[in-house]
Amino acid sequence: MAIRIDTDQCMGCGVCVQHCPKGILAIGDTVNARGQRHVVLTDPDACIECGRCAAMCTAAALSLPAGDAAHQLIDAVKIPPHTGCPLGHLTRALARAFTNLGVEDRVVLFKMRAADLNMHVNSHDYEDDSYFADALAYKREHPEDLVIAVCSSSKEEPTHVNEARYRTLAGEKITVVNTLNWFEADRDLTRVARGGSRILEELASAGDASYLARGSIRTVADMNRFTGYIEQALRHQMAGDAFGIVELVYPCFYRVAGRPQTLMGADAIERIYRWFDECVRPEYPDAVLRDSSPAE
Repeated sequence: MAIRIDTDQCMGCGVCVQHCPKGILAIGDTVNARGQRHVVLTDPDACIECGRCAAMCTAAALSLPAGDAAHQLIDAVKIPPHTGCPLGHLTRALARAFTNLGVEDRVVLFKMRAADLNMHVNSHDYEDDSYFADALAYKREHPEDLVIAVCSSSKEEPTHVNEARYRTLAGEKITVVNTLNWFEADRDLTRVARGGSRILEELASAGDASYLARGSIRTVADMNRFTGYIEQALRHQMAGDAFGIVELVYPCFYRVAGRPQTLMGADAIERIYRWFDECVRPEYPDAVLRDSSPAE
């Protein structure tokens, strides 16, 4: 037995290659239905089925032969279309958190349809940003459900809109996932030209939230830690505590690269990730900024 690869689902980002402890994954020479060079298993007999590659796959193209409840929760058909998009990591982390807690049937997601974060759970997709107000109203009417509002802080205006929203959450009991990817680089990828947000620090000082955490996902350890953040935020909601926010910080490859009109290759993505690791991540380290109670 060895890890299963859906070659047509693969985006060719190469993330899984970096995390195989046996070094038996590689980007091959043939292309798939997407026109991308896809990952191949060079030595199936050497695979130890550790699942590290599947955990880090942004396209749900890799899966364990024994099955994985979290993998089955992901709607692979609607996986984010950009090569290596970290929204695929967020989808994986959410799916793992839901299955670890056994709350798949209690979760209700509110989000923009364009968020490209798709799972086989109760999900309300919107063409406009009224999803946030509706999420709050739904939670008030259905306190037994676990309501998550997924917000995209991807440009200057939506980032400021989200900051204003979060300042009004006192008394609410939902969980917010804030995807902070409003970061723009200079032409040579040597510094951050503009972008970012410090709303979590502000909210931590205000003291109205039960839980605030921030993280990035670049390694399996990052994935495990971020999944734990989501689980803890949901535990607070299950306990009836005040609102919580979990923020995922990551680069938008296509914005940083000047919005190319074709799928990106692994080399280009890795260059942007190096910029992110050097220029952004030190300013936004993984951390729990507020945890008002154990919520175990």
